[in-house]
Amino acid sequence: MGRSGGGRGGGRVLRDVLGIGGPPGKSEGPAWQYLIRNGVAPQIGWLYVFALAGLVVAVVTLVRDRRHAAPSVLWLAWLAVHLLAFAGSVKAHSFYNVALAPALSALAAAGLVALWRAYRTSGWHRWLLPAAVAASGWWAWHLTGKFPAFATWLPAAAAATAAVAVLALAAATLTPRLRSTALAVAVAAVLLAPVTWTLSVTDNLTVSDAHRPAAGPPSRETATILSGRLLRMLPAADVDRIAAHVRANRGGERYDLAVQWAPQAGQFITRGLDPLPVGGFTAQIPNIGAQRLGELVAAGELRYALVDGPQLKGKPTRDYPDYAAWAPTACRPVDGFSTGLYTLYDCAR
Repeated sequence: MGRSGGGRGGGRVLRDVLGIGGPPGKSEGPAWQYLIRNGVAPQIGWLYVFALAGLVVAVVTLVRDRRHAAPSVLWLAWLAVHLLAFAGSVKAHSFYNVALAPALSALAAAGLVALWRAYRTSGWHRWLLPAAVAASGWWAWHLTGKFPAFATWLPAAAAATAAVAVLALAAATLTPRLRSTALAVAVAAVLLAPVTWTLSVTDNLTVSDAHRPAAGPPSRETATILSGRLLRMLPAADVDRIAAHVRANRGGERYDLAVQWAPQAGQFITRGLDPLPVGGFTAQIPNIGAQRLGELVAAGELRYALVDGPQLKGKPTRDYPDYAAWAPTACRPVDGFSTGLYTLYDCAR
C-alpha cells in the first residue's frame, strides 16, 4: 500500500483510479487512461483489440455458462488486480506491465478464436474479424506513429499489411479455400509491430539500461534512472580490487561483505561473492539494523562492510543511516581501501 499510495493510505489510490486527477508523478493523464499511456501501451498493448473481444467472450461466459467460467474468472481477476494496482501506483515502472501479459494474451487468444468462428458463418458476424484486423492495424499505426525516431518504416508497414489482410479476409468470404491463407496474412499483419518492438531488446543501440528493461526507444524513465541511482555504482576496477581482497581473506562467512544497497550488491555477485544489501533496493529501507549486524559479526557470519563515501552517499535520495553509523564504530577501516567513493571496513574481532 505504501508503494501504491505513497505511504498515505489506500484512499488516494482509489481516488486516482477513479480518475480524479492522475497518480502523483504521472504526466500522461488520469489513472483510468493507464493502459493507453505512451509508457505502457507499446510494452503491453499491441493486442488490445483482440483482448477486448476476449473480454466480451469472458463476460458472456460468466453470464451464460457458469460451469465453464473458471478461466474467465481467472483472467478477468488477474487483469483487474494488476490494472488497479499499477494505475493507482505512484511508482509503477514500465517494465512492471509484463505482469499483465498472461491475462491479455489469454483474452486475446479467446477473442481471436471467437472472431474466427464468427468469420466462418454466413451472417454479418463474419465481418467482425476483418473489422478487428482493421482496428488493430489502425492502433498499430497510431501507436508506432508516436515514436517517429524509432523504426521509421513501421507505421506505414503496419497500416499497409493490415489493409492487405483485410482484403484477403474479404476475398476469402467468397472463396472459402482461401480462409487459412487469409488468416495467416492477418496474423502476420497483427504481429508485425509487436515483434519489431520485441526484437529491439536485442539491440544494444536501443536498450540503454538493463536496469529498466523495456522494448522500443529509450524513455524519459530510463534517462531519469541513469542520471540518478546508477551513478552510485562503483567503477569496475574498484569492485575487482575490493572483491580480490575479500576473497583472499574470507574465512567461510555466510556473507562476504555488507553493502548499502542491492544494485551495488549485484556488482559483487557477478564477481562470485555473496554480499548482504543492508538498505534494500534503494539504500533507504531499514532492512537490517545495527543490532542484527552486530549479531552476524559475533556469530562469524559477516566480516567486511562496504560503506559509500561522501561522493556517493545520499544520492539521489537519503540513505538509511544506521548502517553507515554502525560500521565506523563496530569495525576498523582497511588500509588502502578508503576513497571518496567508498570505505571498506573489517569487522573481525
